[in-house]
Amino acid sequence: MARISVFIDGFNLYHSIVNEKFPSLAKYRWLNIAKLVEIFVSPKKHTIKIFYFTSLAEWSPNKVVKHEIFIKALESTGIKPIYGKFKLVDKKCGAICKKYYQTFEEKRTDVNIAINLFQMAEKEYDQAVILSGDSDLIPAVEAVRTIYPRKKIGVIIPINGNAVELMSYCNWHTQITQKQLATSQFQSPLNVSPTEMLICPPEWLLPLRP
Repeated sequence: MARISVFIDGFNLYHSIVNEKFPSLAKYRWLNIAKLVEIFVSPKKHTIKIFYFTSLAEWSPNKVVKHEIFIKALESTGIKPIYGKFKLVDKKCGAICKKYYQTFEEKRTDVNIAINLFQMAEKEYDQAVILSGDSDLIPAVEAVRTIYPRKKIGVIIPINGNAVELMSYCNWHTQITQKQLATSQFQSPLNVSPTEMLICPPEWLLPLRP
């Protein structure tokens, strides 16, 4: 069986679902990513390993608790999380005031995906699948395809995402639909072991508030 490694850009996926332009999609946050991936890559024909790249919003304990519940649900399906960090950065207001303000910006995810995509290419997979629309991953895709020309790389584009650049460097591409999100939801409550049950945060089952 062909070996496939799947690299999930957690925040790229999350922000495609939790998006003010498409508030009805937010109810799909309790997403069984392993089930979603199997829509595109058959487990009957492939050995699949899935890596979920993300960071914890450590300044917000409430967000961390909800995120950790979700990560536990993902781990129950065999997904391995790989963590980056948020960094406090200065940004300039785009409005009339033009003042600087501080905000948290997620770092390392694209770098972590790029490093793992390249390091695993030699021995870990026959084909890589990237779930992201981030064009920052292009140099890593180029490097893998140049050094390991027999390796194939596919890209799954998050719903409403635009990845024209990235997909032009990959062997194949497809895009997530709302129907696929709807049919790839975890149950709630979710039994992850004989002694542990996970409950989806109630607000995750609702559309985004205006």
